Amino acid sequence: HARTAGGPRRRLGARWVGGLTHRGIHGTTHTNVGTAVVAAMVLGCVYCACAIGLRSSACTLLSLGLVLFALTNGAMWIATSSTQADVAGANWREAHAGMIGTNLGGWLLLEKWLVDRGQSSLGSGKIVSPFELTAAKGAIDERSLSIGLRAGGRLDALDAWRDAYVTKADFKEIRLAELDSVRIPFGWWIVVGSAAPDGFHRGAGLRYLDDAMRWAEEEGLKVILDLHGAPGSQNGRQTGGHEAKGWTTDWFDVDKSVEVVRIVAERYAFSSALVGITLLNEPELPLRISIPFYKRAYDAVRAAGCAPERVAVIVNLYALDAVLRDGWVLQREMPSTCYPNLVYDIHLYYAFLPSWMQPLLSLQSLTTTAVWLQAMAVYISGRPSLIGEWSLRLPFSGPLSADLNSLSAERRNTLLSDFGQRQLVEYSEQSGSVGMFFWTWNAPAHEAAWSLQRALTNGWLQPGHIKQARARMRARATGHQR
Repeated sequence: HARTAGGPRRRLGARWVGGLTHRGIHGTTHTNVGTAVVAAMVLGCVYCACAIGLRSSACTLLSLGLVLFALTNGAMWIATSSTQADVAGANWREAHAGMIGTNLGGWLLLEKWLVDRGQSSLGSGKIVSPFELTAAKGAIDERSLSIGLRAGGRLDALDAWRDAYVTKADFKEIRLAELDSVRIPFGWWIVVGSAAPDGFHRGAGLRYLDDAMRWAEEEGLKVILDLHGAPGSQNGRQTGGHEAKGWTTDWFDVDKSVEVVRIVAERYAFSSALVGITLLNEPELPLRISIPFYKRAYDAVRAAGCAPERVAVIVNLYALDAVLRDGWVLQREMPSTCYPNLVYDIHLYYAFLPSWMQPLLSLQSLTTTAVWLQAMAVYISGRPSLIGEWSLRLPFSGPLSADLNSLSAERRNTLLSDFGQRQLVEYSEQSGSVGMFFWTWNAPAHEAAWSLQRALTNGWLQPGHIKQARARMRARATGHQR
């Protein structure tokens, strides 16, 4: 969900074509390109056919093509699992598969699109966003926010935000909502020793993660730590803390990023709450850079004491295009025989449709057929996968946004409730699916569809449905399905 200062920005399937011509880290075109082309064509055809309502025979034929493709890759998934037995990974899935939790986004990395105004916590009332202060004028990301607040003598506002935005009370509420886990996004500047690393404000630094790990242990919640903003940035966007128009992949600091991963892995290696570490969030890096980093970071996590049967190392494939382009390459470059318990993280959203796609869709097809299609990303990934981010947010603009805004409050609530239930069902029923984390826990009232806290309060998601989804996921992931 690449998001800019002007608002979130992500495109469903829009990057497939560019991704299909990708060349590998050794400069040769991979043999999976042809398969990826077929995949993209079939997925796209079925999507459009069902969306615009072609005659059932045509849609059935196209759907059959998708099923055959999925079965072929499902066979590859099974063959890989059987010939390259990952005992540590299997033990980890036996213990942890079925995680359904929430992200704590906007806390230890402030994304302006999410927390720029009107922020409130249902439990503690209004929280003033640091972006609303005079000293923050012109800030577009956390880095420029920190620089502005420092110049204006108001860094205390950023400290106050971190102290109030997520508290122990949130962890208690998360547990009471039938959730069993949290994904904690953090910026690298929270971890390092400098008071003002590259302009950012460290503040209490690792104390926040220390608190979070302790609260999770006390509430019996599992934790995935997510390096959401890396040194030099992994994508040059405000989601990584530093939005830079001139950003290039060379800015990404491999050595310092490995060190950040090592520090958190070593610090929390023996916490009963830690079950996974995501090496990078939504990277936009070529494989020639990302794969060597993943290998070094994986080794750093294991050397720090995070044994593979206890802690998964997680690689974010971002969306469908990355599954088709990068996932299978990683399968070969980082096989389970050498890198046990490596899990993929896929982000599935419906808010960021390209303009050309909206006329082909209705709210009904977007919240049903599209969910089924995107869920296939887990099935074809070739590795155990979790949905690291999902939400109830529908398109921000265009015809579908207008259709959504025209609904009565009752019909809108019904649509969002059905949409949430559909996602819980489809994602939990995919072979290889091990968990799913809503983005995010808290969001302002005008962006309630991004808030799991508000979704539960509004009845769009039900604790009972969450419990059922967890049971389905565990049954499939551990091979105990009846």
